Amino acid sequence: MEKANHILKGLGYSYIITLAILLGYNGVLTFTDLSANSIAMVTSLITTSSAAFGGLYASRKIQEKGLL
Repeated sequence: MEKANHILKGLGYSYIITLAILLGYNGVLTFTDLSANSIAMVTSLITTSSAAFGGLYASRKIQEKGLL
């Protein structure tokens, strides 16, 4: 049960990070003249990096090698 708890915490952290950064990026797009052509690339980068953070967090807490 302890493993599942850490995995769910990592998942929650990755959702929170994704939401916070996407809201910040939305604010930047709204209040500046930044081109909307970069939306797909930036959202992919944000989602991938926050998922990686959540996975790293979970693997460190359960003390396993994760992707390795």
